[in-house]
Amino acid sequence: VLDPLSHAPADVFASLGGALRYVVGFDAGYQTYRPEAPAGQNSLAAMRLGYGYWVRASAPGVWTYQGAPPPPGFSLNLRAGWNLLAYWKDAPQPTAQAFAALVGAGALRSVLGFDGGYRSFTPGAPAPANTLAQLEPGRGYWVNLSAAAPGFAFPEPGAAKEALAAAPEGLEASRLGAAPSPFAQFVAGEAPEGVVEIVTPGGLVVGVAVSIGGVLQTAAVYGDDPTTPAVDGARAGETLSFRGATGLFAETIVYEGGLKTTQVRLGAAGASAQELPRTYALSAPYPNPFNPSATAPFELPEAAWVRLRLYDALGREVQRLVEGERMAGRYTAVIDGSRLSSGLYVVRLEAGGRSFSRSVLLVK
Repeated sequence: VLDPLSHAPADVFASLGGALRYVVGFDAGYQTYRPEAPAGQNSLAAMRLGYGYWVRASAPGVWTYQGAPPPPGFSLNLRAGWNLLAYWKDAPQPTAQAFAALVGAGALRSVLGFDGGYRSFTPGAPAPANTLAQLEPGRGYWVNLSAAAPGFAFPEPGAAKEALAAAPEGLEASRLGAAPSPFAQFVAGEAPEGVVEIVTPGGLVVGVAVSIGGVLQTAAVYGDDPTTPAVDGARAGETLSFRGATGLFAETIVYEGGLKTTQVRLGAAGASAQELPRTYALSAPYPNPFNPSATAPFELPEAAWVRLRLYDALGREVQRLVEGERMAGRYTAVIDGSRLSSGLYVVRLEAGGRSFSRSVLLVK
């Protein structure tokens, strides 16, 4: 990881040429950069040292850029909730050791990595369930915290064992970071072998579970933190789906929180995986007319960057319903009319280079 000579995304990713589709950053909200976007529409204006970025390219390529290594004592202020950061050390390091200080403080909920598929690490989980064994130099990772961690810095590779050993006495390693939280529940049970994501109707990944030998290892499902304005987890009463390599499973659960454990059977009789959509689609919102809320279903045949927005009769944007990367599948978004005036509105979906529109009437 280097501090680039130029922080502009166009300069940092110049070596990818026309293969670059978009770059996504996250810092208390998503920022995006798309090479073809008109001026003023790219919210990601500068790349920052130590932060991770989601990069999508249309073809394989070699990415190179020039910069300086992190200065001595470099650190980041991490927020409670999700953070996207880069592993800036120059040698690999076991995940448990890299985050030993956060584990010892009980602040680390989970770490997610991606390399052709999701890998996860949860403190206290059985070893086979922690598929993210180590951090690799230059890669980005999602880090979910139960409390803010100002001045976080990765230890030097090989030195983290001392930090792990310095955890408070009487706190078993298997329980580090497992302090009860009202904003979580757990799932376990049976599922086809592989990684299973737990997703909200809007496509937000709120948990990752691993099935080994048909046994779904216990995994946390994270709820939304009501003390922050951003929706970063499942909401009470929300129906959650399970997504495997072939799509969504038929079985769902309702998020309740309270640290309860819900047993599920995925792929059993009557719960086989659903067929993925074959085309992009935006279905008619319902109910229509509506007051105070309506649901807008949409479908994706492949992973895509999704922009779903609500416009008034004059073409002015009034709500951003979905903005971000979504895997193939079926989703719904909620239109909140509580602060809107009665009238005709248009829901517009942009995904996969296509655009779809549906009208909906708000009557108060």
